[in-house]
Amino acid sequence: MVDITRAELRSWLSQLTTEPIDPYREGGEARYVALEDSGRDAVDSVFSRISLAVDATTQLLSGPEGSGKTTELYRLQGMLRDEGHTVVLVQISDYVNQSSEIDVTEFIIALGLACGRQLGDPGAGEQESFVRRLWGFLQRVGVSLDLGPFRGEISADRARAAVAGVSLEVDLQRELKSSKPFVEELREKLSFQVGALYEEVADYIGGLVAADRARRPESAGVVVIVDSLEKLRGTIANDNSVQASVQALFVHHSSKLRFATHHMVYTVPPFLLFTDPGMLPYDGTVRAVPVPPVRSRLGERDAKAQRIRANLVSAVSRRIPWESLLEEEAALDRIISASGGHLRDLFKILQELITLAHAQRLTFPVGTDIAEEAIIRVGRGFSNITNEDAQFMRLIHGRRGLVEPRESEVHRLARLMNTHMVLAHLNHENWYEVHPLACRTLGLE
Repeated sequence: MVDITRAELRSWLSQLTTEPIDPYREGGEARYVALEDSGRDAVDSVFSRISLAVDATTQLLSGPEGSGKTTELYRLQGMLRDEGHTVVLVQISDYVNQSSEIDVTEFIIALGLACGRQLGDPGAGEQESFVRRLWGFLQRVGVSLDLGPFRGEISADRARAAVAGVSLEVDLQRELKSSKPFVEELREKLSFQVGALYEEVADYIGGLVAADRARRPESAGVVVIVDSLEKLRGTIANDNSVQASVQALFVHHSSKLRFATHHMVYTVPPFLLFTDPGMLPYDGTVRAVPVPPVRSRLGERDAKAQRIRANLVSAVSRRIPWESLLEEEAALDRIISASGGHLRDLFKILQELITLAHAQRLTFPVGTDIAEEAIIRVGRGFSNITNEDAQFMRLIHGRRGLVEPRESEVHRLARLMNTHMVLAHLNHENWYEVHPLACRTLGLE
């Protein structure tokens, strides 16, 4: 029996955060574990391609939300900085609406706005803001827009007067993210100016890259990483159209996503692996970020699965003293099995276990029965399954994870992966597993 204080329990809950960690920040390295068959290999390949490149590259990294992709991107950012690169990490969901279709027009503008904020030198004084540059472009092509509280045509002089455009940049970001009428007006009025808009933004970012090189002559170059595109998902009514717009962006507008002055890395939704895979003209293959499998495709605990389970035990150990929480390692192994190797779900079950034990005033360490109750409670979130989704998941389960979805099923697979009802794995081949907690609901155990 272990005497655990409420302060210790509170600390355990905070350490089991489901948010990404940065291995290069204080405290992040202590919690980071290099998981086998995870995003580490994919990110190492992206890094090597940039490190060895003579010209600017554009690469794609694919992984569902919660797969550890952003944590690995933080590691990529740190490795590139160690090699002398200037790195910009953009959360594109901060600039565009996550539940609406996305068009190349607002995407390019969001890139320019984000790069202007992160690459610009605050001490440069009269540095040109992106908004001022954008409004100068709009004037030249004869387009006027309404932006936030500034109604009517905004002149370049007015943008210059607004604290070098800072307040207008805030308005532009807010309008891009939350104002559907503004975005629709933007698309309509610039529909025949997309090429010119791209050249303007490319020239603007190129100027920022040149200024960075002047400040840091020893720089290995600039890398812009665009994350969180997999978070773009619509409502039940428009989800397919949102996914189709992302597909159109990367397939039909690929030339507008490449830049000669710097490297680009985009994270993309997993369904792009199934849609027009031969039409993605980027550098290298689409690097996949899988969920580490805790069993083989045939359901066995082979040597690789055992190593991954040991990795996950280590990941828990680096956050909390689990031996003080659970009576035996078998209980932790049971929780790991229930998570399917999905780190976020693993930590959620442990959080629920801590909360449950405290609520029932139990003494620590607790037994397997409490671990099972925590698994059941988290599993309730996997119980709301439509008949169509249930049939599709039974198909995946029956085929031992080897899936060749029909075109009409691609978006369903993407949605189930984003909600981690289905887990994507990599073991010499891509394969898919119905989440163990969903299997319980479907009676597939």
